[in-house]
Amino acid sequence: GRELLLTRGYFLPPEKDSSLYHHNLMASMVSASFELAAFDNFVGTGELWKGFPAETKSRKHPFAFPVTIQHEGQTSSKKFLRGDVLPIALKRNGKQINILSIEIDEGTEPLLRAHLDDGTSVGEKILGYYDFIRNQMHEELYGFENSLILFITNSEKRKRGIVATVNRLVGKCSFIAVQAQPAITPTR
Repeated sequence: GRELLLTRGYFLPPEKDSSLYHHNLMASMVSASFELAAFDNFVGTGELWKGFPAETKSRKHPFAFPVTIQHEGQTSSKKFLRGDVLPIALKRNGKQINILSIEIDEGTEPLLRAHLDDGTSVGEKILGYYDFIRNQMHEELYGFENSLILFITNSEKRKRGIVATVNRLVGKCSFIAVQAQPAITPTR
């Protein structure tokens, strides 16, 4: 069962007393929601893996990718992004929509930080994904013709904040989507 869950894109929650338990459980709930809603149109990570380039498959961490983040005169190229849900895809009208990353936002990270090295922020992730897609790394590393990045958060207010942050940092962006799902990502 453990291997099946991993090939479907689910993370196994660590011990209940771990700080990651709640977060990984929510990530698995989001992935399961996609799979249940899409049913026959769902493509899990295990199926996508078969089409990944050999170089990507041989990497120690194939789902963590390097990005260069630039913001207000600062540059950081030592960051790696890895979403909370492994890549999945949905088939629709004969086309495949690749969801490179789903970020589960509990509202615990700031939208922006003054300095890139002060810790993780939603804005830093937005800039990293923007760099990754803009440089077509989704094609190089995964063979994806298209990619979508989803942020799922716990309130409409937080959703508006993330959308405003996307607009402020990268402008109108067709590959980043934000949704509020309080039932799946409850406020702690």
